[in-house]
Amino acid sequence: MERNDRPLSELLRDLVDQLSSIIRHEIGLARAEISEKAGQAGAGVTMLAMALVLGIGAVVILLGAGVAALSNVMEPWASALIVGGAAALVAGLMAAKGKSNLKPGNLAPSRAMHSVQADTQLVKEKVR
Repeated sequence: MERNDRPLSELLRDLVDQLSSIIRHEIGLARAEISEKAGQAGAGVTMLAMALVLGIGAVVILLGAGVAALSNVMEPWASALIVGGAAALVAGLMAAKGKSNLKPGNLAPSRAMHSVQADTQLVKEKVR
């Protein structure tokens, strides 16, 4: 192993420069990941809004057309219940998907946090 004869002040300056570079890189990574997660949250909100609009429209259209069609073979109240239940099921499935996109675990900048933890561990090992 070759000996490094650089003065302590130069070594400390290099250490500070490298730490600054790592911190800037980690901040950039966190910003990029948070931006990505914001897009995911926006998609979740959009999905929930679409589910609401589709659910309302489906209930109106299906209740009208379905009740009219099924009223020929059963009581009108029974046909309205069947058609309304089907529309509610579809809307519920879409809402569940949109809600799952908004879970806090899906929005956390996990890659950036993992990278910071790895960098922290590396610095601790190098300091020893």
